Amino acid sequence: MKKYNVCIVGGGSTYTLGFLKSFARMQEEFPLNKLVLFDIDGERQKPIGQYGEIMFKERYPELDFSYTTDPAEAYKDMDFIFMQMRAGGLH
Repeated sequence: MKKYNVCIVGGGSTYTLGFLKSFARMQEEFPLNKLVLFDIDGERQKPIGQYGEIMFKERYPELDFSYTTDPAEAYKDMDFIFMQMRAGGLH
């Protein structure tokens, strides 16, 4: 079965944790080769990315997981791009 490359746009959202857990749980139904989180706010994304690093090391060690603020890196060679964005950062 083909393994997919997936990017999650809005990777700094706390809702991203649900995506990550689902991907770990659905390894047989939706196998991944690469998963990249992308967000324009690196500081917000960092703890989510670190959580993913730990979880995937334990539950999906063959997955190529990363997070970035660089759109060129995030979108390169992707099969699917999930977008979860909302207007935010307003005072």
